Amino acid sequence: MTHAPFVSSEAETRSPGDGCFSTSIEANGDFCSSALRLSGLAGALLGWRPGEFWSATPAELAAVFGAMRPEREAVAGADELARLKELFPDG
Repeated sequence: MTHAPFVSSEAETRSPGDGCFSTSIEANGDFCSSALRLSGLAGALLGWRPGEFWSATPAELAAVFGAMRPEREAVAGADELARLKELFPDG
């Protein structure tokens, strides 16, 4: 993602998340807390500025953060579950 040129107008620098810092946080608590956490991660891990975060689509965020996650290990099959049940009985 390319960096946007510097914008001097306050109205042009506001982002959709600016309402999260006002009293509306109670009405939008889930959105605000998630957006603030993700924007902080994007800034810390990716070096994104707020405008770059708010310009990204959810699919782009998912792709970038998904690529940073380690590969998942295979899910245990029926044979592995039976072996584990024998090793660690619940009874």
